[in-house]
Amino acid sequence: MSTRMSTKRSNPRLIGGCAEEAQTKIKNMKKLLKKILYYTPSSMVITALVMGMFANWLQVAQATVYVNQSDTMTRLQNSTAADHTVAFTLPSTITFDISTNVDTLRVDFDHTGGAAAFTQSGTWQTTDFAMTVNNGGQALTINAVDQSAAPNVDCTVADGAWNVCIAVETDTHIFTIKPSSNFTGSTADQEITFTILGASGGTGALTNPVTNGSYKTDLAMCDEDAGPCTTTFTSTHSGALAVSIIADEQVVVSAVVDPTITLTITGDPVALGTLSTASISTDTLTARTETNAVNGYSATLISDGTLRNGGNTINAVADGAVTIGSEEYGVATQDDEAGLDISYDAGCDGNPSTGISAVTAQTFGGESTGPVDETVTLCFAASIDSQTLAATYQHTLTLISTGLF
Repeated sequence: MSTRMSTKRSNPRLIGGCAEEAQTKIKNMKKLLKKILYYTPSSMVITALVMGMFANWLQVAQATVYVNQSDTMTRLQNSTAADHTVAFTLPSTITFDISTNVDTLRVDFDHTGGAAAFTQSGTWQTTDFAMTVNNGGQALTINAVDQSAAPNVDCTVADGAWNVCIAVETDTHIFTIKPSSNFTGSTADQEITFTILGASGGTGALTNPVTNGSYKTDLAMCDEDAGPCTTTFTSTHSGALAVSIIADEQVVVSAVVDPTITLTITGDPVALGTLSTASISTDTLTARTETNAVNGYSATLISDGTLRNGGNTINAVADGAVTIGSEEYGVATQDDEAGLDISYDAGCDGNPSTGISAVTAQTFGGESTGPVDETVTLCFAASIDSQTLAATYQHTLTLISTGLF
């Protein structure tokens, strides 16, 4: 499976290109075979040599390359911490398991070149990582995380069917994933995802290079039959991907929404009818306000004077409620918003009620946040006593709805 040999320290990238190496060896073996056929016609020797050549080619070719390798990052901006979701599909017939030998995976970010390299900081925790196998169908449990500078970074994982631990090399930015001793294992030809929350997780951080450019990340699998994978990582299956680091990957999109407000009044005119000493006359109107004002709206009414006929008036209610047989006229609101000038009357029956002040604006509706689509009912009520002069009484109200943008 995959390995990190001692040469990894002088050349930190994985040794890939298994297919090309196999083709080169085959070409060389063909040349050697032609020479042998020319000088040694013995069929036994030829057969043995050909079998040896095939075995050698098979040993090289058995190391296969991952499919659909990718790293989806949350930020591509240079010098910026980012989350990484690394995904790859295992080669045909290959599984990530502990059958026969323990498989170990690793993700190796570029660490060479000073500013042209990823950097990491903080203390990595289990909450900094997530992992799934079998096309996302099975989530793994990140049981433990250990970190130190290379070499010989290892981690200890507790038993668990889907437990893995992660060893982090803080100087080479290698993340090694090791399964538990009773790990269930993935199925073949399945996608594996490994997420590093390098910006939004715990306290560990993985920061993009300072220098813009294309950066290669190496992927590999190691089998314990090649040695302890956490200390001598020999690659048996491998892959690579690249990400683009740029100066600024965020685009500002701007748009303007114009402020709007509409007021719709229903119930004009208000008709209290013939007033009586034996009852309270009532009528209503509604005021609907629609606005996209951020801070809502305020609705007010202003009167041109008292309810009157020339110099004769119907007294404005002064005690908070219109009473049968008393000359009183007032208005209430069915809006229970706090702080309104007009009193609240849920039943709209004249009790309680507020006298209408001449020329002074009085609030009867409102909201403190927007957007708003609210209909407020105003409740008018009046009664008379035996001394109220016969006449037709009226006054004019102006309703205003103000958006608080």
